[in-house]
Amino acid sequence: MITNCPNNHGSYHFSEKLISLAILNAIEGKPISVYGRGDQVKDWFDVEDQARALVKVVFEETVGEAYNICGHNERIDRRLKHSAICWMCGLNRNLRLNSFRELIRFVADRPSRD
Repeated sequence: MITNCPNNHGSYHFSEKLISLAILNAIEGKPISVYGRGDQVKDWFDVEDQARALVKVVFEETVGEAYNICGHNERIDRRLKHSAICWMCGLNRNLRLNSFRELIRFVADRPSRD
C-alpha cells in the first residue's frame, strides 16, 4: 500500500519544522522566516489524525492500492505564520499581535524546494 499524506503537526513535533519553529521563535522573540513571498500552500493534518488514517488504510482498505490522505486544511505559509501562530503566541503571552508580526522576515526560498 502507498499513502500520500499532508504536512503534519502535533505533540512532540520536531522543533525545526515550520509550525514548531515559528512558535518557538515567536515566544523567544527571534525572527520568523517566511520563504520567498510565502505563497506556498500546504495542507496540514494533526499527527494523531494521520496515524488513525494510516491504521484505517492498513486494516480496512485494499492491498496494492494507493491512498491520498488529506486534512482539507490548506493554509498559505505567510498567512499561517502571520495570523494563526502570531495570534496564538500573542494570546499565550498577553502581547499585542503586532509585536509578533514584526518578527516575520521574508527570506530567499530554499534551493530545490518541492
